[in-house]
Amino acid sequence: MDLTPWSDTGFWPFAFLTFVIGGATALASGRAVAKTWRPIAQVFVYAAILAAAIRFLHYALFDGYFFLSRDNPIEGLWRWVVTYFILAAIGAVGYKLRRAAQMSSQYSWLTPAAE
Repeated sequence: MDLTPWSDTGFWPFAFLTFVIGGATALASGRAVAKTWRPIAQVFVYAAILAAAIRFLHYALFDGYFFLSRDNPIEGLWRWVVTYFILAAIGAVGYKLRRAAQMSSQYSWLTPAAE
């Protein structure tokens, strides 16, 4: 098992679960929050819940640390924090992209017409 400072399950399981599965879900949740005109703070709440779910998948599928682990609580919590910041950043990007598209279509009269 290749241990890295950010992952206890190796690079490929970390990349797949965090960026592919979690990243796609975080991007979709950020876009959904923006689509319903809710504040960006909700993206960070959803990212916390999603990070817990992704850490559970690391624990259940690849024998990583769960973030509430009694065996090594500091390691588990550190891995959850890293996952949270990655997913929160991806969710915020999804929120900003969707909100920019909403604003440009809703307030198209504010943008100068291309000539």
